[in-house]
Amino acid sequence: MSEYRSAATLARRFKNSRAAIVRPEPLPLRPTGASSRLLVKLGRALHQYGTPSHRLEENLGLIAERLGLSAHFFATPTAIFAAIERGGREQTHLIRVEPGDVDLGRLQDTYAIVDDVLYEEISIAEGEQRLDALAGTGPRYAKWLTVLSFGLAAAGAGRFLGGGWREIAVAATIGLVVGVLALLRKRAVAIARLFAPASAFLGSLLATAIALTVLPHGTHLSVIGGLIVLLPGLSLTLAMTELATGHLVSGTARLTGAGMLFVSMGFGVAIGARCAEGIMGSTLTPMAPVLLPGWTEWVALLAAPLALTILFQARFRELPFVAVTAWTAYLAARQGTAAWGPELGVFLGALLAGLLSNLYSRVLRRPASVPMVPALMMLVPGAMGFGSLQFFLDSEIVPGVELAFRVLLVAVSLVTGILVANVSTRRSRGF
Repeated sequence: MSEYRSAATLARRFKNSRAAIVRPEPLPLRPTGASSRLLVKLGRALHQYGTPSHRLEENLGLIAERLGLSAHFFATPTAIFAAIERGGREQTHLIRVEPGDVDLGRLQDTYAIVDDVLYEEISIAEGEQRLDALAGTGPRYAKWLTVLSFGLAAAGAGRFLGGGWREIAVAATIGLVVGVLALLRKRAVAIARLFAPASAFLGSLLATAIALTVLPHGTHLSVIGGLIVLLPGLSLTLAMTELATGHLVSGTARLTGAGMLFVSMGFGVAIGARCAEGIMGSTLTPMAPVLLPGWTEWVALLAAPLALTILFQARFRELPFVAVTAWTAYLAARQGTAAWGPELGVFLGALLAGLLSNLYSRVLRRPASVPMVPALMMLVPGAMGFGSLQFFLDSEIVPGVELAFRVLLVAVSLVTGILVANVSTRRSRGF
């Protein structure tokens, strides 16, 4: 339960939960100066908690209308421009924001505060206070649990990529190291700026050293599995979505950022492997993984939604919705890939994930991003993109170009599935 609502408000919400789908839209409020301040704070909060630019502009426009304001917004990954008109006077705001990690729990709490204001269950001033209090809260889960989730997600990715028990064990170890670095980056600016390439370097160094000393394994799979949470597959998907919806500035900026992150992580992996080989005085020999029984994939499917729920800071009670959406998307994509190829398979998985997420949003009046983002992490072509970069670093240009083009096709099919789902399902708050 969110601590930002009164007991009376929670009681009313519980009493009317079955009728959420038919709850009437709130009437526009009388605009005040506090309405403008609340709208600016909402824009900053929604951006920091992971709302993509195209959805941010749409949702802020709807909220402004409910607040009785006439407003226009322009959002990029690092700034929001807002022109708000009240009483015949227009004010322009420039909100400088730093891209933050996706925080689904705070995103859901933010929309709950918005609902309380729009339905006049709390005042606008109290809504501002709750937004400020929400921004000052710490992580939803304990630090050790977050680190453990990095390792669990990495182990699951190792299995999905076809690794054996050795690759999975090393990937989980790398994931734990990345989790520790993720905690340290919040205390030091230097670590935060070098977090992704430093994680790639340490992960590659560790995997290569283990392969050369105590446990020979396929380092390529273990490194990708260990770094899977950091690969910008989700950013690539958001960039393609923004470009497809006409948000060219934001989409281009996000696409450039994803490309730079791919390059920096690829450089870190290459340097880490070379350093490990130099320290050990030997050269790494490629090794094929030993395939595991089919039932181990189902174990990974059980573990992955739990890990992603914690990593994205979603409420634990949302786990059933996250799990069902992620399982449906993954299994549909796998079956579709086997029947028609990866492009149509990913399209089918994204379509079903979008339909389920929008249905969840419509019935429960919660952000569709809550089940959608973890499901997309099961589909995004981040591992394929990283594999393409590895080909380029190894001077294998033709395979690298072929795989990069395939990544582009898969990303387009994924985005198309999301857009078709949004058109097919009337949503309350979409992705």
